[in-house]
Amino acid sequence: MNLVLDAMYIVLPLFWFSAVSWSGVNLGFAVSSAISSGSKGTQQAGTQGSLVILNMVKKGIMKK
Repeated sequence: MNLVLDAMYIVLPLFWFSAVSWSGVNLGFAVSSAISSGSKGTQQAGTQGSLVILNMVKKGIMKK
């Protein structure tokens, strides 16, 4: 009987908390990956925009 009670009050909660924390960590990695891959397009657009402005400035300086 003591073995069953020990399992109910110590082992099973440890198993439960470890399973929930494992799933939380994996979910966090998935969300982080989705956010970083979702912002790549914005980063590329910002890079292209700055290159366009830089080219316009260079052309304006060369005309003078």
